[in-house]
Amino acid sequence: RLPEDIDPHKERDKDEELEELMSWATNVVRLPLKKGAYVDLADQIRKFPPEFLLFVDHVRYLTLEEEENSREFMLHRKDGELILDNDNGSARWMRFDTVHSVSADARADCHLNNDSGDVPIQWATPLDRLDRPGYFWAFFPTSNASLVPGILNAPWKTNEDRQNLLAGPYNHELIETAAAMIAANLPKLASQDDPARHLNAFPCKKKADDTEQIELLRNCLIKSLRT
Repeated sequence: RLPEDIDPHKERDKDEELEELMSWATNVVRLPLKKGAYVDLADQIRKFPPEFLLFVDHVRYLTLEEEENSREFMLHRKDGELILDNDNGSARWMRFDTVHSVSADARADCHLNNDSGDVPIQWATPLDRLDRPGYFWAFFPTSNASLVPGILNAPWKTNEDRQNLLAGPYNHELIETAAAMIAANLPKLASQDDPARHLNAFPCKKKADDTEQIELLRNCLIKSLRT
């Protein structure tokens, strides 16, 4: 990957879309695509999860355009809730955060480059779908379902395609800390109109296809709730 110095004005004169972007954008990144890559990229734009905005504090508005198709997402805060406007309307969320200081064993397991050893863990839960189990995210969706509603987001140790969480002391510690955070914040999901609303977010029953991570999260949640 080598940088190349170019004349932006000459490039603009050759590209109408670049000229339009340069009329308003502060930064423009122009990437040539390999043959056949456009179809895959267009599909990713159509499937891009609006929930991404729940975890990016410095972005509140996002537009994705693919030829004539456009998607717009907007996030704003109201009365302690996160209101996410997207293609399907608006959804109400709450997000809880904690930080875990990993042990020496966990640091060695994931080859952590963070000097402080502090790892952020976030839980975003949709207030209108507390009875539906969600997924683990590593800032983007993984294929691993979780017990709890919404999204349990952290820099998990995953396989190469970032779709599945791996076993080991690093993920084990993060799940333990996440369970304690969830248990501590469950009562905050209750409301005046529905004082028992948070009960819908309790762990679902054990299933035959539960992963190792789900089983660990269930056990840690039960332990945290009992204490």
